[in-house]
Amino acid sequence: MSSPTPSTSTSSSRGMLQDSASERGDSPSHVTSALSLSGLLKVQRRWSLASGAGGSADADERRPRASGTSLPAAPGPARSRLSVHLEDSEWSRLALGIAADVLSSLGLPAGPEVLQLDPDSVTVHLRVSEPPRFPFEPGRAPRSWSLPRDSRLIATLPATPAITGGAGRAGLVTLSEVHGRRTLVDLVAIGSTILKGSPTELGTKLAEIAVELASRRWSDLGTLILVAFDQPMPRLDGTRQVGNLTAALEEVTVRSMNGTGSSSICVIVPPWASDPADPLLGELVHFCEETAGVGVICCASAQGALCLWELAGEQGRQPALRFGDGRNFEGVDLAELARPASSRTPVRSQQPEPVPAPAPLPIEIALLGNVQVNGARESFRYRRRLTELVAYLAMHPEGATSDAFATAMWPDRRVPVQTLANRLSETRRGLGVAADGRPRLRKAGRRHLIADAETDWGRFQNLAARESGPESWRKALALVRGRPFDGLERGEWTQLEGFTAAIEASVVDVACRLGGHSLDQGEPGLAHWAALQGLLASPWDERLYRLLMLAADAMGNRGGVDAALRSLAVALEIEGDPLFGIHPETSALYRRLTARPRA
Repeated sequence: MSSPTPSTSTSSSRGMLQDSASERGDSPSHVTSALSLSGLLKVQRRWSLASGAGGSADADERRPRASGTSLPAAPGPARSRLSVHLEDSEWSRLALGIAADVLSSLGLPAGPEVLQLDPDSVTVHLRVSEPPRFPFEPGRAPRSWSLPRDSRLIATLPATPAITGGAGRAGLVTLSEVHGRRTLVDLVAIGSTILKGSPTELGTKLAEIAVELASRRWSDLGTLILVAFDQPMPRLDGTRQVGNLTAALEEVTVRSMNGTGSSSICVIVPPWASDPADPLLGELVHFCEETAGVGVICCASAQGALCLWELAGEQGRQPALRFGDGRNFEGVDLAELARPASSRTPVRSQQPEPVPAPAPLPIEIALLGNVQVNGARESFRYRRRLTELVAYLAMHPEGATSDAFATAMWPDRRVPVQTLANRLSETRRGLGVAADGRPRLRKAGRRHLIADAETDWGRFQNLAARESGPESWRKALALVRGRPFDGLERGEWTQLEGFTAAIEASVVDVACRLGGHSLDQGEPGLAHWAALQGLLASPWDERLYRLLMLAADAMGNRGGVDAALRSLAVALEIEGDPLFGIHPETSALYRRLTARPRA
């Protein structure tokens, strides 16, 4: 086994996140404290598979003779064996390799998406329902295999190329850690991931993910691509920094075409590096989903992603993964930890007790930007008509008749009854069942409604109440991703029924409220961020541009005041001197801040 490499300082990455946080209005102290933990993530030693550790001829005699064994027996004492004295970082690599080898023998290309490092075992969570094969045993959860941390068992396994190369096709990072149990997520196996949380949480977590991937702590990622990171990360092998999405897409395309398939690529796109509506971001996400060995993590995308990673946020909660096919995974199983050790399901039980399926979680319908249906049984990503039907019913929680939504969605033609029935049936099947065991899409009299569903607009309204305070207002604005109801094929009903205008007015109100409070408290960076979030929903509101000017002036940025005026002129399509085409209050503020004499 190779010796540890010297640790690499993360001072430059700390500066990068502090600068980015200040631009978005986050407190640098939060980022610094978080990166002090990231600084402990030293560059781990590369995992090498040494020969001679338990590789004697007697090991073959101790090899279990299990049915369904997929790993071949060693031909003789000279066969290279796996090392038996392993640390956590080496166990993750070992589990990846063995799982990949077993799945390949079954003709299944999919690798583990989630790994759980327990004190006595390593559990891999899979997309397939195949029974475990040697050396795995049944896990405690459905679709999981458990690898015992038994050095005698590991000593019997040969160091085949399939096992030793498994970690090179993955990009593992930490989802959560509680009481010695760490849960890891493979961003490459997932394909595309959206990280969801507050601005401060996003900046901190992306820094930790970058350090884990760059240091190859849990797996041997081939190439890490960082997009628009303000300051250079520590110089580590296989890390590339690019300035924009165009360069990132070109880089990942060239590297994937030149690759041999034995290594992996992961792209990190921070929230300040792109607009969610940018088609280049959608193209990058789609490319990573369709290309084996490539993964991307970003904070928003107009096309959505295959997995939604929700950060913990409130104290006591665990981070959660929601997959587009309806699977949900919530961090470490705290309920299992709370049970006495004697009552837990034995790890090595060949006939584990049946595990009841978890109750379905409420689905989330995201309306504050590109419309998305997250957490449903089936993906709605490329089903625009069904997505619009779900959005319509979400905005009518009391329900709507077939005539009402048919008129709203097809205003220019009469839709056959059978067509409506087909669309409702497809939507009912895609949404799945609620916690009460009934379909989420159900009827109440003549009205159709969606049960057990949440919307980001509903959460925004709860957080945006005046009495809730500035921290709650900031969380509300963090939910905004773009123009309300963006991406709907029709969408005229959102205007005709006043939903778009109501959402835009509410977002602007909260942005101005938080911005004014932040300026009073001497936090112009947060005011600047609030104005930008408001402009995502309402890009023509001059109150937000005035807030941008005030925030720039408070930060001593005269160029920022001019930039706000130029952006307003572009939004309003003003030709000539913009001061004569904007609201008098805006022009008066600009003149006052720049001490510009009247013409």
